[in-house]
Amino acid sequence: MSLFSGVAAFLGEAPIELYRFELGGETYRYAATSGEPYVYNGEMYTPEYLVRGGLHFSNDFAKDVLTITLPATNAVAALFFSGTPEYAMRLKVFRGVRGASDLPAVWSGTVNGASFSFSENAYTCDLSCEPLAARMERSGLIRNYQINCPHTLYGPHCRVDRTAHRLEALISESAGSTLTLSLPSGTEDGRFAGGQLITAADGRRRYVMGNAANVLTLERPLLLQKGDAVTLYPGCDKSWACCVSRFANGLNFGGHRWIPTENPFVSPIG
Repeated sequence: MSLFSGVAAFLGEAPIELYRFELGGETYRYAATSGEPYVYNGEMYTPEYLVRGGLHFSNDFAKDVLTITLPATNAVAALFFSGTPEYAMRLKVFRGVRGASDLPAVWSGTVNGASFSFSENAYTCDLSCEPLAARMERSGLIRNYQINCPHTLYGPHCRVDRTAHRLEALISESAGSTLTLSLPSGTEDGRFAGGQLITAADGRRRYVMGNAANVLTLERPLLLQKGDAVTLYPGCDKSWACCVSRFANGLNFGGHRWIPTENPFVSPIG
């Protein structure tokens, strides 16, 4: 038990800790508690199993890293399935007692990355977070000169409307991480590679490794029954060809198509 929790218990008050994640125009709010959702400043915080490390404040930013563990099925964790998002995810942690009109922010920073671990009992995601001061001190490139697009699919710079490309389907057969779905005939192989599957009943998410017509391979097993409804979102290999043919989104392509594939100072020209 922390000192804060001990004092709150002594005073007969229930402590509460809230987590507010922001990425682009999306906000994800969670309360590290079980039971009913918690409302603070007119915003709803969904109960979630969240465990964090200790809060450290020093001049050595490497020691001030905060680790937050949450279920891998969480919406925030799902954003890191295919790598770190294009833009910094901001995090603010509030802590106080239930019912208070003002909960002080005890930590503010960014989420730098995530790692996933699987055991017999749980599949979890560890978020590695650092304080804002560390990001302000760091120098380096924010954007690379590269052929493929660096934008996060469906993100604010990609601008592809995910709702326009989603596909509703029913499960025809389920075998662990392999699913057979009722997809339209002619569905191209690999269309959903790098995409996402979300169950209609409870919102469970899985990263799609690939598909051969209507047979999908997920990054880990998902227990589903025949007839269960799911929503599919196509993936993208970040190439110009995929951007244009699959999403008709060439105007927002972020790569540099005309980078020479051979070094002109090494290979002869012509």
